[in-house]
Amino acid sequence: MVRLRQLNSNATSKEVPRAYRTALDKAYEYLDFIPFSKAGLYDQLIYEEYTAAQAQYAVDHVKVNWNDQALMTAWMYLEIFDFSDQELYDQLIYEGFTDK
Repeated sequence: MVRLRQLNSNATSKEVPRAYRTALDKAYEYLDFIPFSKAGLYDQLIYEEYTAAQAQYAVDHVKVNWNDQALMTAWMYLEIFDFSDQELYDQLIYEGFTDK
């Protein structure tokens, strides 16, 4: 996957605490290798022992198309499993994607 990271022009590194920037960097690292929903990415960052505020900052500031993440996740599942449309939908909802 192509590196997704883009600098946020609205926040300089002096304005954002290091731990928050680190959480954002970790979010990009994950998204470089596997698609996530917002909820899934947040949960992964919490699992990595970032605080709720740091994880939320990362999810709110990562520049990613969440619909593309859902599509990539769907394709990954369809390469492995023979899901019906409803089963695939249910799996994506389970993974934290919404129907929006």
